[in-house]
Amino acid sequence: MEDYLINYELKIKILTPVYIGSGYTVGKREYIHDKSKNLVSFLDLEKLFKGILDNGLYSEYEKYFTADNKNREMNVELKQFLERAGIGEDKYSEWITYSEYMGSSNLSLQNTHEIQTFIKDAYGNPYIPGSSLKGAIRTILESNYIRKKYNEFDRSRAEVKKEGMKGKTRYMSVPQNHLKEKVFHRQITDERVKLENMQNDIMRGIIVGDSLSIDKNSLCICQKIDLSTKGNKKSLNVLRECLKPGTVVTVPLTIDSKIVRNMYGKKFDLEDIKADINMFYKNYKDEYITKFKNFPQIIEEKNAFYLGGGSGYVSKTVTHSLFNEDNATKVVSEILNEVFTQKSKPSANKDDEVLGVSPHTLKCTYYLENLCQMGLCRIVD
Repeated sequence: MEDYLINYELKIKILTPVYIGSGYTVGKREYIHDKSKNLVSFLDLEKLFKGILDNGLYSEYEKYFTADNKNREMNVELKQFLERAGIGEDKYSEWITYSEYMGSSNLSLQNTHEIQTFIKDAYGNPYIPGSSLKGAIRTILESNYIRKKYNEFDRSRAEVKKEGMKGKTRYMSVPQNHLKEKVFHRQITDERVKLENMQNDIMRGIIVGDSLSIDKNSLCICQKIDLSTKGNKKSLNVLRECLKPGTVVTVPLTIDSKIVRNMYGKKFDLEDIKADINMFYKNYKDEYITKFKNFPQIIEEKNAFYLGGGSGYVSKTVTHSLFNEDNATKVVSEILNEVFTQKSKPSANKDDEVLGVSPHTLKCTYYLENLCQMGLCRIVD
């Protein structure tokens, strides 16, 4: 193999719950929540339905499954419905495919809610898609490059400031595309290929494969928690299937240093990625996390980065790098207002400048009764 292709087998340790969505949710009437065991059990729906039929409960289950939440008699957990119909654990345990512990035994839920599931392979095992990890690396490299060459991005800052609402699917797309082209595109192909063509994106030189399959026992259920700048915690009715802290995941990585050196002017390897990861995390912590009173900290900060959904706007974007710290708060609050606030309603971000941070909530969850940030992991040396 050519010596400019550098192959690695990354070991990534999960530090706090990591969620990468499958796009599929399990309805609150499709799983068993055993509060006494702090356990959620997912069911084989074919076996569940067969059991319903065998026990002559089709009509009752249909009413239960389609009932409005305002119907108190039917708005109960599946476990309660089954037991009320005479189907105990000895029977429904045969319908269970796998079970997971809740991140906390004190979830602030009035009723059971849908669970957003983790992405899984054809065998039903969770894994980390290479595209998710590559996206995280791309954001980190882009952010640090902008900071190092801050004065070269005046045009990009001007484009962001004057961008008008063009429909939520198109908002900020032009500034973002121009920014990515400036950071990552170099004439690495035939000159007849336009610079903006994806063939000239140096990220072609960082190839990240899907991780090896992860054991289902590495999953848990976590609730979305918003932490305010004053340290107040707000529990939201969002449940996610997450990788447990302590899980170690193996991911194949190949760096084509011949391509990537077009951006950095030198041979580029994993140590360069780690250096950028550490710089990004330091900036993120200094400029954002420390604005929150009693923010949850981690011990293993070396090579730590954010991965997956629910970890927050700042970890996924480069706006704070593009603008200095003071201006970033104003710009981000305006962007969030454009995207999320209906014109007839007051902005939820109107006080961000006074608070000195935007967004004004830190995305957290509970694991083993401890509050922690969402999505933190690290490359193990």
